[in-house]
Amino acid sequence: MEPKNYNKQIGVALLNFYIWKSSEIFFTFPEKITGSKRMNRLDPFRLLPLKTAMNLLKLTIGWLEDNLYSVKKYSEKRMGKYLYAINLYIFCYVFGGDAKDIDEIDELAENLVNSQTSSFWQNRFADTLGYYYYRRAFLSQSEKEYQVHLNSAITFMQKAVSNAKDEKARLDYNTLLADILKKQELMTLRDVQKKYKLS
Repeated sequence: MEPKNYNKQIGVALLNFYIWKSSEIFFTFPEKITGSKRMNRLDPFRLLPLKTAMNLLKLTIGWLEDNLYSVKKYSEKRMGKYLYAINLYIFCYVFGGDAKDIDEIDELAENLVNSQTSSFWQNRFADTLGYYYYRRAFLSQSEKEYQVHLNSAITFMQKAVSNAKDEKARLDYNTLLADILKKQELMTLRDVQKKYKLS
């Protein structure tokens, strides 16, 4: 038996994420929602289940990080759960996390990116990274940074599309991919900031 039941924490976090998602009409990140709809998305009461999920996942990630190799027989299982918890944390962040926390999320995203060649990689990480880098593009400080993040979003969404397990997921990923490609082709960072009132 594991000395700490982080599986329950992940399960409760997922439950809170789905509670939050069930009340959302716009399943996208806050910067793509304009006007009063963005204010509604960022209302602290509405965000409570999502923030609860993120807090539980942050605790889980911290504990697993500190204990990945403390007991050799649990190391592989812990690494898989660690990356899965990071994936869920980033996914929650994409839809309601505070833009000021982006540096912390960048570090976690790097852990997922670096797991691509390992046996722990899962296709769900690709779509999370696609969503993440798309939001990251909207939070860019320069045109160059904007393009770099859009390119990363495209790379990971293409990977998600090619490895999708069912047609609905493939359709969802393709829809998002088309939106990202359209932004890359037709909109500069300044255009995005103006359209979505980001500056």
